[in-house]
Amino acid sequence: MRCSGPIGYERVHYEAPPENRLAQEMQAFLDWFNHPPADLDGLIRAGVAHVWFEILHPFEDGDGRVGRALLDLALAQDEKRATRLHSLSARFNEHRDEYYEALGNVSSGGLDVTPWLAWFLGKFEQAARASRRTVDKSAILGASRTH
Repeated sequence: MRCSGPIGYERVHYEAPPENRLAQEMQAFLDWFNHPPADLDGLIRAGVAHVWFEILHPFEDGDGRVGRALLDLALAQDEKRATRLHSLSARFNEHRDEYYEALGNVSSGGLDVTPWLAWFLGKFEQAARASRRTVDKSAILGASRTH
């Protein structure tokens, strides 16, 4: 079960699959993650991987951190880089309620990931624009120091 809020006032966002199915579900996820369809767009793969892992919710604690690490890994693999250039964790944290709602809608809405992917891609675009602004500021600062 994924909850947020203070003790006694928790809000249930979604419930994970039953424990007796978890090993099978995790294996299906890992098989897909490690051998995705060749024509699958990398951003879509990253978004689906994140939401799939979060829905499985295999740990009592730390699913969010592991899910974000998988997201970063998928993005780095897509960009063929050791690291990623965008801070999606910051975007997710800034829009925490929207994030939980988007995840919850997937698990309670027949597993349609389309609205989740639209939300995720919007946050990815915001993160990319923020990274661009940071690079631009660094370039301006660097240029002003050399003159």
